[in-house]
Amino acid sequence: QINLIVITIIASTLATGSLAIFNLANNLQFFPVSIFGISFALAVFPLMAATEDCETLKHLFSRTFRQILFFIIPATVIVIALRAQIVRLILGSGKFDWTATVLTIETLGFFAVSFFAQATLPLLNRAFFAQKDSRTPLYTGLVAEVVNIILSIWLAKKYGPPGLALGFSISTIVNFVLLFVFLH
Repeated sequence: QINLIVITIIASTLATGSLAIFNLANNLQFFPVSIFGISFALAVFPLMAATEDCETLKHLFSRTFRQILFFIIPATVIVIALRAQIVRLILGSGKFDWTATVLTIETLGFFAVSFFAQATLPLLNRAFFAQKDSRTPLYTGLVAEVVNIILSIWLAKKYGPPGLALGFSISTIVNFVLLFVFLH
């Protein structure tokens, strides 16, 4: 949520419509991430929290992680390959002109790069919560937020709304890598 507030502030300093383009692409990308990432993480969390055995926890985490990737990788390929058609089909009417379409397509493409990280972060966070460790996700999230702020400011000046999505994606991947390393 902090990411979105920061990005909203940065986007409001860009050209007119930048915030709308970012939000529309964000809404489109959230669908596969929430379907596959959040739903799987929520479903397995009670089992992970109830287990005391480290091997069982590893098994539950590993199986769910692979299941998420099984669905999110093809979704990523589909979104990247068909992002122009998706944007035109869902948003390409009314006052949504070609320039806005192109910017939304680029923004959605940068979001799609981090689908694997966005979809697995809820599971990674819950793996720490199941071990009664809420500090590690907090600290890695703060590091990722700092990365997001720096990159969003820098990339938004260069690329506009797609730069915001790229900064968000890189910071999400940083958060993913940190959590994955600490969980190991």
